[in-house]
Amino acid sequence: MSHCLRYYIFVIVLITHSFNIKAASIDEILWENAQNTYQSTKKKLQDNYQISDVSQILSSKCNIDWTNRYEVAALEAQASALDNTYGLEFRAGYTSQNIEHSINDDDGSTYMELSWDVLRNGLRENQYKATDLKRQAAIQTLSGKVKKQTLDYQCRRYRIGTHFEGMEAYLNLLKLEFMEAIYQVENKAYFSGESYLDELLISEEDIILARQNLERLHNSPFEYKNPDTLVNPPVINVDLNALMKAIEDNKEYLQIRQLKSLQLQDESQYNESFLNGSRFRLFVRKEYDIARTGQDELVAGMRFQIPIVFGRSGNQTESKLNQLENDLNHELWEIKVRTQAAYQSLQEQLERTTKQQYRLMRANEKMRRIESYLAMKKPLDIAAVNVRLRNYIDSAIELIQAKEELYRRVNEMFLVSRISYNPRFIKINTLNETTYRARSGERSAYLWSDDFN
Repeated sequence: MSHCLRYYIFVIVLITHSFNIKAASIDEILWENAQNTYQSTKKKLQDNYQISDVSQILSSKCNIDWTNRYEVAALEAQASALDNTYGLEFRAGYTSQNIEHSINDDDGSTYMELSWDVLRNGLRENQYKATDLKRQAAIQTLSGKVKKQTLDYQCRRYRIGTHFEGMEAYLNLLKLEFMEAIYQVENKAYFSGESYLDELLISEEDIILARQNLERLHNSPFEYKNPDTLVNPPVINVDLNALMKAIEDNKEYLQIRQLKSLQLQDESQYNESFLNGSRFRLFVRKEYDIARTGQDELVAGMRFQIPIVFGRSGNQTESKLNQLENDLNHELWEIKVRTQAAYQSLQEQLERTTKQQYRLMRANEKMRRIESYLAMKKPLDIAAVNVRLRNYIDSAIELIQAKEELYRRVNEMFLVSRISYNPRFIKINTLNETTYRARSGERSAYLWSDDFN
């Protein structure tokens, strides 16, 4: 073999060896990138079964400065004023028969009178109005609580995302860093002719989408949280029977119904009784004879009037009370129907979330097998590993998004049912408590079967 031929063989071997070193270093970089990304993702996706974290999401406070306490205070003040008005009046005046043609300026008489109205414009009517205003204030207080609760749930509907966007942003950032490392390798491979454009476009698409998602999340008004404090809340459901029972026993709703019934009874009783339009006044009057005619006198007596009604007016109280009961029952029925509809919507999202959770579990099981094969030093294709890891991260991101919508629909149930959130209505999905299946007693045979074979 000539010297020249040996030289060319040496150069070829050297080039081949350098390519092997380069390929080995690329594989090592990709393996390290994949392992770090998987461990970081798995650590953040550890399920959390604390009901306190569920309550933190579904009972978070909103900065809504709304209140009807001023309207209630005005009604109570008006009721207090009428309650302290007993119908007493002090009257005084100057009278003259013909003051324009009087010769003397002192022609005429003066009087002072103390009177007490008992019925219309007096004690009984003021008491009725004061009682009615007090009931209106109580109704407004309860209605204000219901409206404030509604506003809180409507605000919380938009704030629920703040508890999930931090985790979603973190996972997108992991995916972006993971795919950028792959893109650098595939970009070099494409321009060196070792791969095709469609392979490069896969990683490029993921990078563009991850950046767009991060920009969207960073522009949203969610509160940034330390990555170490991020939690993955459990999949939950609502106890419909307990919630429907709470609707039946809603004290605020029952109190409003009772107050409106009493208000209607008093109104009907007043309008249909002899008090409506009737007047009774007691008075004491002292007149002074300024013209010295000798006719001054003390007058004491009473005045009254009773309206004359021909025929008999029908009793409308029972009809009005029945109509009020019918309206309130219809409102209660509507609340129940809306709650059941919201529950059906929740179950649809729960089904989607459960499917997504199983998809993540399957993706995680594939990654667990890869770790097992790697520990046994089995030959693995890094490209296939990257594909499975990419699927694992995508499944995790989509599960977080599904959970966000699930919690939003749970919040919707409390909104339409007019029931305050309570942890006793929440059921944590039993799937969260399921550990990965292990064949007890067979693990060693499973691990060493290749060596035995």
